[in-house]
Amino acid sequence: MQPLRIALAVVSALALLACNEVDRTRWSARFGSSEAQRALGERFVTGDGVDKNLDEALVWLEKAADGGSIAAQLRLAALYGERNAGGDAERADRWLRAAAKAGDARAQGMLGEKILAAGGDASEAGQWIEKSAASGDPHGMVAQARRLARLSGKDAEVLALLTRAAESGDPDAAWEIARAGAAGAKDIDAETALRWLRAAADAGHPAAQATLGERYAIGNGVDADLAKAREWFERSAAQGYAPAQEALGFIYQTGHGADVNPTEAAKWFRLAADQKRPAAMNQLGVLYAQGLIPDEETAEQISFYTSGSGQHVPDAASGIGRPSTRAFRPRSRTSRTSPSRAAAPRRIPPRRCACTSAARCSRIRSR
Repeated sequence: MQPLRIALAVVSALALLACNEVDRTRWSARFGSSEAQRALGERFVTGDGVDKNLDEALVWLEKAADGGSIAAQLRLAALYGERNAGGDAERADRWLRAAAKAGDARAQGMLGEKILAAGGDASEAGQWIEKSAASGDPHGMVAQARRLARLSGKDAEVLALLTRAAESGDPDAAWEIARAGAAGAKDIDAETALRWLRAAADAGHPAAQATLGERYAIGNGVDADLAKAREWFERSAAQGYAPAQEALGFIYQTGHGADVNPTEAAKWFRLAADQKRPAAMNQLGVLYAQGLIPDEETAEQISFYTSGSGQHVPDAASGIGRPSTRAFRPRSRTSRTSPSRAAAPRRIPPRRCACTSAARCSRIRSR
């Protein structure tokens, strides 16, 4: 039996040496390496060296997760949550719990927040979040700070948790400190608030980026700089943050920070309006009402008359969507035709009666 195992090991080693990286990963995964199984699953998720195949990816990730790979368990929780097919919610919860029970601090915080979001047991959620925060996970510390912020007399503890998380690079924590400072928290001065606001914005937090843009737009705590304001609004808007999209709409509508561009303004107002921003909805309507941007039907007509489909009829396109400038002048009956073309008087035929003798009928008029 021992010689057979040695022979198999030698053959496997030679096979691995002869293969490329993908094949070596396959061989290792087939021989039970949970790390190789996880890596192979990731390749099928992204299409790295293999054809994309989510079902195949899930098979290998499940094998790795069953083997105790916390990274695979967390990946499965995310993938099942994104796919959200029948039974996926239960699978996502199962693997997230597995990672949390295995002691992963990130998973513990995520599980606690997930329970709260679903309206589940607040006590259980609190226990998971506390474990996550105690383990030093930045996300868990932010979640714990938010829980404690609802209680009186916990301000110092909340700030300490947020500061630790922010110093670990968590943008949500930095944003929470900046927001608290702007709201007048006594232990956060203006300089500290601005420092953490910049940190959150630099880390990609969309609300922080939009807020920093507002500061540059009006010179609040920084030198007014409309170009920088637009830059921060653009970064935030690119992530779908509606207030920043609305702000960009105003910039391109008014020309404060960029050249006036009604089309660009309409683009950003429309994106913000789709997220139910009242001001964006109103300003989009203003642009249409002012005729600065054509509606779809008008645009189609302009295209028809100017692209060749309408044989480029002269002056046809220029009048589309524009009221007539020709004044209305009522005409008198006598001015409808020129004297030279005046119609001759109409001949009125004699009236007839039922008399049998025209000679005796006094009603016949002479012609």
